[in-house]
Amino acid sequence: MYDGMRHPIDLGHALVLKEASLHFFGSVHLEDALTTLPSMLPCVQSLSLDAYVPLTTLPSVPPCVQPLCLDVYVPLEVCCYTFEVICNSLLNSFLLSPFQVSSLLKNTCKFSHLKYLQLKLRLYYHDLGNILSLASFLRASPCIEKLEIHFNSYALSHLYYQLIRRLPQGEYGYLKNMHITGFVASTGELEFLLHVVESASILEVLTIEAAGMLGKDIDYEGRLKVEELTRRYLDGIMLRNTKLYMA
Repeated sequence: MYDGMRHPIDLGHALVLKEASLHFFGSVHLEDALTTLPSMLPCVQSLSLDAYVPLTTLPSVPPCVQPLCLDVYVPLEVCCYTFEVICNSLLNSFLLSPFQVSSLLKNTCKFSHLKYLQLKLRLYYHDLGNILSLASFLRASPCIEKLEIHFNSYALSHLYYQLIRRLPQGEYGYLKNMHITGFVASTGELEFLLHVVESASILEVLTIEAAGMLGKDIDYEGRLKVEELTRRYLDGIMLRNTKLYMA
């Protein structure tokens, strides 16, 4: 376990470490973490990273792409719920092409043995639109079974008219358990959540703990808003046998 500033470290025989916990006071850029750590810890099976991680900038939604707003009458007793789900799950999303996110899709370094990953992330304003880039960690960890992410950010909850960006579906065929804390249901957090859920073919347990800005306690009304947003966007995407726990 190392806690402190970044310094050159000669691990020597420690290259066979199976468990590692790293806490950096300074920043560790996402690309650096994904190129340095796999080679530094080639046998690690359990990894905890606590740091400020500047995220990879993702393409924004083109100005010509706008949420579709329909002013039509839909009989409430017939199909209001179905119509609502279609609008939010399909129409208000934008699929990023592989060309646009090639740097995220091509990980040359892999955590070949990693099964448990814990990320404790401090995110600032300029990172809030790039949370989806954290998918790089999963694409670099083909055998991951459990993922824990602890958000600590200035984000605000998602607004319905904001588009949700989507990455091409990944293959997280071993991921069984995901636990997220500090979740405010921001646009970036929802983008990441939806990507993982639709890419994890055997996900058994999904636990989400709501919080306010910077991880502060959230009131009852705020908690209900986070839960409503989360369930709305997960509907039709999450596997039927996945157990969802929200706190």
